[in-house]
Amino acid sequence: MKLIMAVLMMSWMVSGAHAGEVSVKLEAEKLTEVPNAVVLNDKLAAGGAPTARGLGQAAEQGIRTVIDLREPSKETAREKDHADAVGLKYVNIPVSVENFNPGHADKLAEVLKDPATGPALLHCATGQRAVAAWALYRNRHEGVSAAQALQEAKQKGLQKPELEAKLQTLLQ
Repeated sequence: MKLIMAVLMMSWMVSGAHAGEVSVKLEAEKLTEVPNAVVLNDKLAAGGAPTARGLGQAAEQGIRTVIDLREPSKETAREKDHADAVGLKYVNIPVSVENFNPGHADKLAEVLKDPATGPALLHCATGQRAVAAWALYRNRHEGVSAAQALQEAKQKGLQKPELEAKLQTLLQ
């Protein structure tokens, strides 16, 4: 029995499932309580403001952090409480169309580079700012061209004309 346990532990360590790494398959269709849910990559989903049940669905999918782009309010305080209740880390990066700037992408990069963040749910009220912030992050921190970042944002649901225009001015 000890030998079997030792072999299982060794295979677990070799597989890379250590040091905070989590292997998950995010599925937008399982986030029914997250409006406009979309998978951005294997460690990041985006959408509108999740319900308390939506945060539970996110946790069930292996998401460990919720990144809320809404301005602080009663709703964000309530969401933090709900996130805590289901074991999710809560981060608030307030973004509005008017104040949207490269610093928001830089803050998002800080959060995402922390291994403790793990898979994350990035959201705002509708998902529009979340997708725009992700596109700006991709451009500034992953070397994606401005044209490609804008195209990806549109493919992932960016439709708000004033936000698209703002994103275009920020992309390098």
